[in-house]
Amino acid sequence: MMITMQRFYQQNLNCQQLWVNAMEKQIDIVGKTYRLKSSLYSIISYKNTFGTELFSDITGIEKVGKNSDDVSNVINTIFRIFYILHKPFTNQSYDDFLNEFDFDILANQEELTKLSEVIAEVFKTSKNDPGRSIEKR
Repeated sequence: MMITMQRFYQQNLNCQQLWVNAMEKQIDIVGKTYRLKSSLYSIISYKNTFGTELFSDITGIEKVGKNSDDVSNVINTIFRIFYILHKPFTNQSYDDFLNEFDFDILANQEELTKLSEVIAEVFKTSKNDPGRSIEKR
């Protein structure tokens, strides 16, 4: 009988313990302060929430062109990651989280750059530095 990772963690671990010893940051985006926390559980939470692998989505950002679908995918991925990193501090759904932002944020290069840099910083844990690709966008 095959057991899913989610069921394994539910049965054998208190997933909140995976947040211990995580990196925490704060970021001000469009006048609001958001607390962010990255840990091993960020990877699991991303998969459970969005159904895709976090680092696969980050790698996908590197492969984008200038096509509008690509830009939408980059924005979607950045805000998914932002949500997962903020999730330990909120009970909001992803939809409610996104509804806090106006379209203006998409035109605000400074805010998007700041967000990308903080995301890259919290994921800088390996020599391959998967967060670096986000920082470049």
